[in-house]
Amino acid sequence: MPTTPSSSWVNDIAVTPELREVLARTGVVKLEGVLRPEALAFLHELCATEGPAEVMATTREGGERKVMTSRAANVGNKHPGIAQIVRSPQFLRIIADLVPEPLLFAKGMVFELTPGDTGYQWHFGVKAFQFIQPTDLAYSLWIPLHEVGPRTGGGVAYVPADIWSGRERIKLVAHQLAKLAAAAPSEASKLVDAMAAEYSLSFVSAYERELLHTARIEPSFVPGDALLFSRWVWHCSSSFLSNPADDPQLRRVAYTMRFVDARARMSRTFIHDLNFYYELRKQGGQTSSGGRRGGPRPFAELADGELLSRSSDCLPVF
Repeated sequence: MPTTPSSSWVNDIAVTPELREVLARTGVVKLEGVLRPEALAFLHELCATEGPAEVMATTREGGERKVMTSRAANVGNKHPGIAQIVRSPQFLRIIADLVPEPLLFAKGMVFELTPGDTGYQWHFGVKAFQFIQPTDLAYSLWIPLHEVGPRTGGGVAYVPADIWSGRERIKLVAHQLAKLAAAAPSEASKLVDAMAAEYSLSFVSAYERELLHTARIEPSFVPGDALLFSRWVWHCSSSFLSNPADDPQLRRVAYTMRFVDARARMSRTFIHDLNFYYELRKQGGQTSSGGRRGGPRPFAELADGELLSRSSDCLPVF
């Protein structure tokens, strides 16, 4: 069992008006040196407690490729160490200074990338936040536990929301998925074929992919840094640049915290509609919020439309 950290493991970094404006405008900010070495050691230990599961994707040729290694969808949710980090005075002040809305810590995720893994392609917070209403506000805090960046690969790239955002796309996706779920089987087949011709599994078109690649920003990170971004921000994994045979021990582990608006409500309907779509495309279950990678199913006690704040899996962050 990982040891419990103290609140002093979060550095009291300054949140300037400029940083606040950047988050409001672009949906993303890099927080340099927000976590101390003791917190990183704790997260390393915590991440190692969950059994790994390879995330696979089917290629157009019918084969499989390894995306990355993932772990259960609620890593550390009820661990007192995580509670002391996200509710420490330093962390609370940083989040409150950046985000005006009160938030809940909803999920902890672990993602491990090794050379040869493709990583996740361009996406925004559709599947990651499928458990809340499609337009509810949400953020991710991506915490790499290894040094990564454009020189080595292994990190993350994003496009600022003021260049291209998923905020309106989620409305279209929700509308199309609801229409699909209500369709007769013969009509559903036509609808899913039309959606598949237009979008990838992460609802990005070929034209958008070109734009995203052109506008991408890939920061460098050292342990202690983190990236805070809204669910509307398009982002993707950055594959390692080295050959797998060059360094078989090379890997990047990142712990990701999922935060949602304290007023967010459970959406069993969207979970059903999204996974029905994936089932029809025969690629469902890759990164399901429903716990398909093992471990307890988060938010199991909540009915459709209930406030997420009522779930014992969530921690208030305000």
